[in-house]
Amino acid sequence: MSFSLTQNATAAQLLSSLIPPMGPDISYQNAILTGDPRCAALFSGAQFAVTDSFAQFPDSGIVLGTGDATSLYNQDGTETYTVFDTPGDADIAQGATEPSLDACTLQFEFQCNNIAGGNLAMNYVFASDEYKEQITEGLGYADVFGLLLNGANIATVPGSTDPVSVYTINHITETEYFVFNNPRPGQAAFPLFEPDGFTKGLKAEGSILPGWNTMKIGIVDINDAYLDSWVFLEGGSFLCIPDPQMTFSPTPSPTPIPTTDVLDIPGGNCTGSACGGKQMLTVVYCELSFWFQYQCLRSTFLVILLL
Repeated sequence: MSFSLTQNATAAQLLSSLIPPMGPDISYQNAILTGDPRCAALFSGAQFAVTDSFAQFPDSGIVLGTGDATSLYNQDGTETYTVFDTPGDADIAQGATEPSLDACTLQFEFQCNNIAGGNLAMNYVFASDEYKEQITEGLGYADVFGLLLNGANIATVPGSTDPVSVYTINHITETEYFVFNNPRPGQAAFPLFEPDGFTKGLKAEGSILPGWNTMKIGIVDINDAYLDSWVFLEGGSFLCIPDPQMTFSPTPSPTPIPTTDVLDIPGGNCTGSACGGKQMLTVVYCELSFWFQYQCLRSTFLVILLL
């Protein structure tokens, strides 16, 4: 098997890979793919190219990028880019001070049918040819991506609210989540894979609303169309996760009252003729219902009084 890409996939085909088969758990509708047709693709066999298990790279799924997806084949330098000359996206740019362009977005509505309240989760990797140049230059040209759940970006650095980007995960910051793929000839850790750097496999998670929710997945160039970036989403990882607080423990069964009680009259130790023939065995059968318990105990008390 080898790393392979299938371009010109429709929005429905992309969602069929990302989301487990639509059925009783998840429903979706109104899927729209925006951007140059070359910006999105299905991928498979990625672990053949990214062989290190530390990277936790998804083996198959979908990829959106700011350039031609086929440029992902083979590490052949730091200058990989495609100028689509298509519009940007203000939502994905997330307030960047410079203009965005060459947007590639997949948006749709979904609802979780199997839970009353909880979270959405998906697995992803962010990769870019902006590494390491933008870290040292710091000119604000780095590409931006987002996983917008009901308008909020859930692609954040683990343990923080910082959005994942070239500036927040790299060879200096949050290095435990960064994988460098040196673009110098003969020095690439993964020569079959183009990006100069990428995050290890990460999980995005956020709260869902009752009924229909919105999801917008996208990536944009910032300020110029040079040096491409990509977001990979693991196939089948788009899942609804129940809220633990919504799961109630079963009510424990009440402890039954003993079913047999022997009353020796008049003395607790007398038996047979020693009791003057007045021994009485009272069998008490108490149902779990409070009403039956009351009647049972009331009957036993009357027997004692009569004797």
